[in-house]
Amino acid sequence: GLFGGTKAVEPKMKPKKMQMEIELGLPRGGNFLDGMPPKDFAGWNRVRFTNGEYEGEFVDGKPNGYGRLMWEKGVNYHGEVKDQLMHGQGTFFFGDGNTLAATFADHRPVGEGLLYRREQARYFKAWFGDKKLSEDPTPIREEPTEPPAIVEDAQFTITACSQGDMHGKFIGNYKHCKYGCDGKLVWAVPMRAAEPLHNAAQVSGNICVVQRGTCSFGKKLRYAQQAGAVGMLVIGTDNLGKYDAIFQLHTGNPYDDDTWPEGEVMDVLEPRIPAGYSLGKHEKFLKEGAYIRMRFFPGAPGTPTDWLLGCCFLHKQSIVNSHLTEEESVELLANFLQSRKDERKAEAEELLARLTRQPASAAEAKLWEQEGLVNGTSVLETLKQRISTATPDAELSEKLFEDWVLGSTGSMTFANPPPPP
Repeated sequence: GLFGGTKAVEPKMKPKKMQMEIELGLPRGGNFLDGMPPKDFAGWNRVRFTNGEYEGEFVDGKPNGYGRLMWEKGVNYHGEVKDQLMHGQGTFFFGDGNTLAATFADHRPVGEGLLYRREQARYFKAWFGDKKLSEDPTPIREEPTEPPAIVEDAQFTITACSQGDMHGKFIGNYKHCKYGCDGKLVWAVPMRAAEPLHNAAQVSGNICVVQRGTCSFGKKLRYAQQAGAVGMLVIGTDNLGKYDAIFQLHTGNPYDDDTWPEGEVMDVLEPRIPAGYSLGKHEKFLKEGAYIRMRFFPGAPGTPTDWLLGCCFLHKQSIVNSHLTEEESVELLANFLQSRKDERKAEAEELLARLTRQPASAAEAKLWEQEGLVNGTSVLETLKQRISTATPDAELSEKLFEDWVLGSTGSMTFANPPPPP
């Protein structure tokens, strides 16, 4: 059955973890297991089962909390789970692109749910009785209803996907993101866009939302462009609180990092539309049909070297008839840039508090002395003395110190970035 698999795959030869992750296109972090997890398995992890995958929270060796389930035939569920079953608030993604937002109990939708039929572009109140969706996905009753509304302005930070040859030295190349894009959000079918999109007609002229995993970002972009999208937004599947990598659209040999149908000749990828990446926690904003503006800002405060920071802007809207005026766009942009300045100020204040404190105990004072810090002198003063000694020019010394404070302490948006994958 589609939804009943609980036994994990037992391979004849267990490959190394990193090889497994690259092979499946899974994001880094967490754990990946082939075989049933131990009973004390906990935290955020990824597991592949006989008929699909799960990524999310584990408690006592089973999926419990928030997670994402993906089964064969493009069926997905994002939401709360209990003992590996859909249980709580969540959204079920049918293989044909329809979605159901509902409360679930033991794999069953309970009471009234909100059903979106993609072909009709309409919403319905729907009731499924006591049956599992794997038994019969047809509602026992449904009524047309108004689409959900976005009730307040929203914005969230994204990162641009760079283009370049994976075999060469990485140099951030974001020329395809120069102008950003505006449009309605349309989720790809299948969601991970590892094959030509089944809903190309709906994607055409809109911003295509795809889920991370299964194939390279370049392959996703190839099929989004093929469908006529004006932009692509990749949504993460992990629980990261910060961005930790630049994602690259490989513009070299297309056979280096993807497989293609036998006999089909693939040309080198030419990124023509903006492509961004968003943390999984922002998925709540990405409602089908919502009008959004995607923009990128070279040199935005706190951006690591070779990265390009962006932002998605949404405003209060009815999803059926959405519009964003130029005045609203300017206001949202100003708010976004101010929020970045506020983040950097908070980081500097937090660092200053750490650096100006005195040793909390005799043991800590002794440790500071061993590390070359003078007892009774804060870390801040010691650093200033060291920089001043190395650089006699007082003005330059102060500038170096400010750069160190602001530049070496990370960011509230970005984790320390490793080389791009």
